[in-house]
Amino acid sequence: MSQDLQVEEYEYGEEELSEEPDGTKYSHPLLRPKYNFEKNYDNDISVETGGHEVIYNIKVFKFPANSQTELSLIRIEMTKEDDIFYVLKCEIDRSIYETLKQGKGIKSSFDDFLINFSKILDSVRTNRTVFTASLDQGSLSIKQKLNFKKVEILALPFEQLLGEDEYTVSLAQFRFNEKQAHFLEAQSAHQNLLKLVAENNKQLYNQLKRGQEFNATRTLK
Repeated sequence: MSQDLQVEEYEYGEEELSEEPDGTKYSHPLLRPKYNFEKNYDNDISVETGGHEVIYNIKVFKFPANSQTELSLIRIEMTKEDDIFYVLKCEIDRSIYETLKQGKGIKSSFDDFLINFSKILDSVRTNRTVFTASLDQGSLSIKQKLNFKKVEILALPFEQLLGEDEYTVSLAQFRFNEKQAHFLEAQSAHQNLLKLVAENNKQLYNQLKRGQEFNATRTLK
């Protein structure tokens, strides 16, 4: 990857969190009307990092969201489950895409890349014997096995956002509230399950409750 490849900076100002219609979680910062992005891909993918397989959540956004307007920017974000302040970003416009294509044999247009990249990510996720992804010094490399050798078909430059960056904090708030909503949903489902057991088998209910109390006591030690 050429060292002089510059990814244009887009400013994301501070904005109050806006609730989804269901009131249980917040919207991703880029999906708020102020930024006008649209999400095109969202999945967990195993990426080799420092000699280990690490699960990253990879989201792909396009700008603007309006399908009637010419695509001008693709933004890719990588996050990790265990750190809500960890976020890598890559932003690609038309000129940057032309640079990325050099030496890779890529023939698709910038508009088609949005769809093709999602297909490549799904191949990495579902066909690990042929497609692999690795992250090294801020570069995401995707390789394909061809004729018993691995060939790099794409390399994207990422940068890690600072933890105190306004956008990083806003994204962390979104991720925290999303996890909290999932926790509350699971907690509610668990309580409903216990209620069902209590109504149908009091003996089993008491056994489950004693097991819960025992596990809670061990956790506090």
